[in-house]
Amino acid sequence: MTQNDVMQLLIGKDVGGGTPTTSADSPIYEATDTYLLDGEMAVVNSHNIVLSATTVLTDDLVKKYGCKIIQRSGSKLIESDLIPEDNILNYKGQTDSAIAEQISYIGYNGSANDIEVNNSTLYVIRLLLKEQDLTGFGQEIILNAAYKSDAAATQAEIANGLALILSNTLRRQAVQPIKSELLNSVAVDTAYDFDHTCTIVKGEKAVTVATNSQYNNGTELAVGDYVRFGATSTTENALTDGIYKVLSLDSGTQFSVDRPIEAESGAYATGSGYCQVLLAATANAADFGIKLTGIAREFSMPKKRYSKVSFDVGLDDGFGDTVSATSTNMSLGHGYYAEIAELEYDLLGNAGNPYNADPMWSAHKSDAATSGYYDTINMTYYDDHATEGIGATPRRKKQLVLAFKTGFSNGEAPDIVSDVLDAYTTMTNGIGV
Repeated sequence: MTQNDVMQLLIGKDVGGGTPTTSADSPIYEATDTYLLDGEMAVVNSHNIVLSATTVLTDDLVKKYGCKIIQRSGSKLIESDLIPEDNILNYKGQTDSAIAEQISYIGYNGSANDIEVNNSTLYVIRLLLKEQDLTGFGQEIILNAAYKSDAAATQAEIANGLALILSNTLRRQAVQPIKSELLNSVAVDTAYDFDHTCTIVKGEKAVTVATNSQYNNGTELAVGDYVRFGATSTTENALTDGIYKVLSLDSGTQFSVDRPIEAESGAYATGSGYCQVLLAATANAADFGIKLTGIAREFSMPKKRYSKVSFDVGLDDGFGDTVSATSTNMSLGHGYYAEIAELEYDLLGNAGNPYNADPMWSAHKSDAATSGYYDTINMTYYDDHATEGIGATPRRKKQLVLAFKTGFSNGEAPDIVSDVLDAYTTMTNGIGV
């Protein structure tokens, strides 16, 4: 039986430093550490003799049948087709590129701009969600967040109102797609740290403070003040981090803010700028903005496919000349482990597993790591199949993808495989060391 338009993926694990287990001109007989480490690859001829960048050009079996790639997966050897040099149509490598969550700003963005103030005006933010995954079926969902200013509007009033409504709207979704944070232009100043450690829980409004809620060497926190947390409990707060308005002093060691906190859970120690108080009068006189950040989706094959949040921001006329801009575009990256794991699962059907669409079905292998990135080599080629019909021999086009965990060094197995294939194809893929 033959297959047409088939892709095969071989995944190289991080097997550490050192030269390949089996040296050039030696045979590979079985899937053991004596011949290949789990996840190691090698380029061989039809008799499983390991080839080098030199012998791949002089081996008689390679000239007649082509070469193939062997990868060890657990206790099995996985082999590619024998690929004659003349049958290679395309050969290209690609290094990994990082994933990114979309970040957009309305008004103040950490360095400039503000929210235009208009009295008795309806301010409406429209978020157009662009689903990337199969669950969304490419649909576009519009979320509206509206706030009407009063007859004596201030930037602080409008910004706080919009921030609260945005938080409620986004958290009402089955899976929160975006986090919204209120920004303020008051400078970062470690002198305004709390005097004691602050402990927060992401998604909660209550903040617990050790001993008392004083800051700046004995100044009492007041309702109406703001607090700004670093992105994590060990990160100094920045102008692009969210602020939260103090609504109540619940006890000597606890206070509550106006919205669920989006910063990471943890104990924010004093003295390093991890958690800063902004005086109400100072903050209300400064510029405000809203930061919108896509939230990383949970990935778990086969039920939760790899996807990311992408969205457009629309502002109604009430915002006037308020600036809205995207500073970081969403990127699925290249070679991200989730991308490789999803591709591996989808291609298992080519290996004789017809039920991989069933979420109760268990994959027979899972070589992709649970984190990190891969560099890839992509090859398109064709098989010559015998035919007794009239006409030319049909071309059975196929693809081979080799994924190598990023970070390998010169002389290690992935680098040698890359060098051998470069010599064989007389092209440079660009991922070798």
